[in-house]
Amino acid sequence: MELMYHYCSPNTFQQIIERKCLWLSSTKNMNDFAESKWLSDAVSRVLEKNSNIYGREWCDKAWDCFLNHLLPRYITCMSEEGDMLSQWRAYAQDGEGVSIGFDADALGIESDIIAKFDVDPSNCLSLIKVSYKKKEEVDKYIENHAANLIESTEPPNGSAKLFSALCAALDLTVKNKAFSEEKEMRIIYTPVSWVNEESKGANSPISNVKFRTTGPYLVSYHELDFSKKNAIKEIVLGPKNKFSDYDLERFLHTNQLSNVRIIRSLATYR
Repeated sequence: MELMYHYCSPNTFQQIIERKCLWLSSTKNMNDFAESKWLSDAVSRVLEKNSNIYGREWCDKAWDCFLNHLLPRYITCMSEEGDMLSQWRAYAQDGEGVSIGFDADALGIESDIIAKFDVDPSNCLSLIKVSYKKKEEVDKYIENHAANLIESTEPPNGSAKLFSALCAALDLTVKNKAFSEEKEMRIIYTPVSWVNEESKGANSPISNVKFRTTGPYLVSYHELDFSKKNAIKEIVLGPKNKFSDYDLERFLHTNQLSNVRIIRSLATYR
């Protein structure tokens, strides 16, 4: 049983437990706006550096297709570690919140290397372990795929399209190695279009699109329902968390989570 942890504020923790769902928020509203640009810059560098080798026409085609393949995505961020000081500070109300340990297998989401998408919205859900690479490593990775596709795919435009689709699928799954201590995992939902949202089956764990306001922003999101799954196994209380054992145990019991393990953070942070 592999656990992955979702760090959150006390209020968000209450909403997750009571509603039995996670929010997958639009990547247009991510904290790190430079993250997606980091991969786009890598693709641009590789195409520019190798334009004489691949051919300018091929590179231009690949770049245009890459931009078209950057579909909107909705994500929830997890970590392989449930008690990390950097995560407490950034995502759990400066240590006052909790991290919720989910059984990855119980959620029933297939683990993938790259985010998948399909005309059927029910097949657009992926669990990705983020790969951390140095700038040179990600450039080399992209170069290798370009070279292999150019050599093996006909006609040339076909290889440009395949290359662009592969690079776009890496978006949000590859990060700068400087962030490697996060040990991040992501649940990613990639709807191909708004038009077929209603075509999801009645048993789909993903809701239709919803909206909320956060400060001056209007944010779209989807709910991932885990009410029928025994997915929550552990709750770690942050280093500044003020929950009493009595109230927390009653709260969990009221929400049919009596067998969840409760531990307190070992981080010394006040």
